[in-house]
Amino acid sequence: MATDTGVTYETKTIRAVRGMESRIVKKWEADGWELVSQSPGMVQVEITFRRPRPKSRRLLWIIGGGVVVLVLAIIVTVGLVIEKNTAPANPAPGEATASPSGQPSAEATGEAASRSSTRDGEVLTPENSPEFAAVLAFTDYCSPDIAAFAAAHRGRTIVFPGSIAAMARGWCTSR
Repeated sequence: MATDTGVTYETKTIRAVRGMESRIVKKWEADGWELVSQSPGMVQVEITFRRPRPKSRRLLWIIGGGVVVLVLAIIVTVGLVIEKNTAPANPAPGEATASPSGQPSAEATGEAASRSSTRDGEVLTPENSPEFAAVLAFTDYCSPDIAAFAAAHRGRTIVFPGSIAAMARGWCTSR
């Protein structure tokens, strides 16, 4: 690469068969290259061309990358602020808190068991309700007895050792 008065050039050396150099020079000059030198040999001619090196677009990429980083930082910051403002600081009284394993903590189940329900004032557990213990023992999850129990005790609080893996309205009716 030669530098001529602050302009950087890129060079290209082409080998051509003797007698064909005028065609090669004409072709490369049409593409914007400038003839620098010719070195004749016995069978081949080495022809050297140069042209000004295109301006680098590095600055454009740096500015574009900076804008993208700035936009992402703004999006993340706004998301964190919105999430912080919408998340409750403390759970509402009476809400059961779950441990990382997904099971309610011992104090949460004890608190739920000590709370009074909206109807009949007693929390249903398998120990204090034989009807509820029988429902928990069913292997047919779509038994009409479960629906009858749910209708009879609608709105009451129940506590049982287990978890609900799937809950969907009308699951048993599609059978």
